Amino acid sequence: METRLIYNATERLYEVRLGIRVLSSYGTKEEALIAQLSGEAPAAMEIAQKLIKSYPDLQGRAIKAVALLAQGAVEATEHPNLFNVRSQEKPGSRPKEVYLVDVNASTCTCLDWERNAPLLNGRKVCKHILAALYLRRVGIRPSGISVRTERLCHEKRP
Repeated sequence: METRLIYNATERLYEVRLGIRVLSSYGTKEEALIAQLSGEAPAAMEIAQKLIKSYPDLQGRAIKAVALLAQGAVEATEHPNLFNVRSQEKPGSRPKEVYLVDVNASTCTCLDWERNAPLLNGRKVCKHILAALYLRRVGIRPSGISVRTERLCHEKRP
């Protein structure tokens, strides 16, 4: 299933859609993204929700990590502990960077890991590390979903 997350400006709601069909509507982008990812990558989302329950401060990173996995941004290498993780998709941004993640050493080459990453059981974690751990844990093949938000605009009537 390939769903899209759309902002309906008229209704002021975020919608999860399959084609033109609205599957569900939410008041916040985060609620809609969680619903979309729960349908697209349920095993990874289940792990993320358990992590969030124990470590609420990791909510943003945990959800973005599932989105990276669902987008197919995580690739295993020949070494079982090393992963290449592409940066998150942002419309109009520069070409994607690829970060090297070592899940055993809990290291990543991204700036977030270097500067802001919180500690989890004494190890720094960023969304890229979490995404690699999800892939290693659930072993899913990504569906390539779009998790970019689109704006739904209605024409003004005269």
